[in-house]
Amino acid sequence: MLQTTIDAVKAILAADPSVNAEDRKALVEALKKGPRPGAVHDRVLRRPEAASRLGVGVKALDLWKRRGVLVPVTIPGSSRALGFRESDVEALIAGEGGGVKA
Repeated sequence: MLQTTIDAVKAILAADPSVNAEDRKALVEALKKGPRPGAVHDRVLRRPEAASRLGVGVKALDLWKRRGVLVPVTIPGSSRALGFRESDVEALIAGEGGGVKA
């Protein structure tokens, strides 16, 4: 991460009265270290893209959602729109069950 980005985050954290100095230091150190090794950044696919990858229609996805075959998640940045984790869709394609509820 660029030092200018870290400096900007420090300034924002310093201006936030809800973040104490100890937490601020821990957050900045975590930013400097970068993502945890092995951390998975799972994309959320919108319904049409998930349906296309699975070779089914959007209505089939809705049915699978109701039956618990795929577990929906809220699309980041949206309060209502639902999608599906890319890893769940890929697992279904691979025959591993995806987001099937136990």
